[in-house]
Amino acid sequence: NAPGRPVVATTEAVEVRRGSLPEGWVQRLDPRTKQFFYENHWLGLSFCTDPRSTPPVADVTAYKWTDLPSGWHRFVDKNDFVYYINHHNHTSHWESPTLMRQVKLLAAVKTHYTELNECLQVEAQTLKQKRVVLLKNRDELQRLTAQRDAMDKQSVAASSPA
Repeated sequence: NAPGRPVVATTEAVEVRRGSLPEGWVQRLDPRTKQFFYENHWLGLSFCTDPRSTPPVADVTAYKWTDLPSGWHRFVDKNDFVYYINHHNHTSHWESPTLMRQVKLLAAVKTHYTELNECLQVEAQTLKQKRVVLLKNRDELQRLTAQRDAMDKQSVAASSPA
C-alpha cells in the first residue's frame, strides 16, 4: 500500500502500544503478516504509516489556524511537528482542536449513516420475506384458479348433452 493509504487489518490484530501516539491512534501488529499498522478510532480507518512520521491526512493549508478555540495555541517543535496547547486544562495535543471537532462530526455522520444502512438492510430483508410470501400466495392462487377452472370444465362437460 502507498503511504497514508488505508489498509485492511485482520480482526486478530494485537494492540501494541498507545504511549506516544497522537490521541485517537493505536499501533497494532497483524499476527498474520507480522506488520505494524496504525488505527485511528475517530476515523475508523487503519493506515500502514505511523501518524507521527507523516503530515496530517488533511491539507493543513486549507485550515484557518487562527480559528482555534479560546485558550488554544498552535506551536511547532524543533522537528517541525505541529502541536496544540489547551491552556484551560493544561494539555497538549497533536491534533488541531478545529480538526478534532470536524473528525468528531464526521464520526457522528458515519455512525448516523451506518445506523441508517442497518435499518435499510433490515427493511430490505423484511421486503424480501414479504416478497417470498406474496410469491407463494400468487402460486397458490394460480393453482386454485387452475383447479377451479378444471372443475368448471368438468361441470360444464357433465351437464352438456352428449
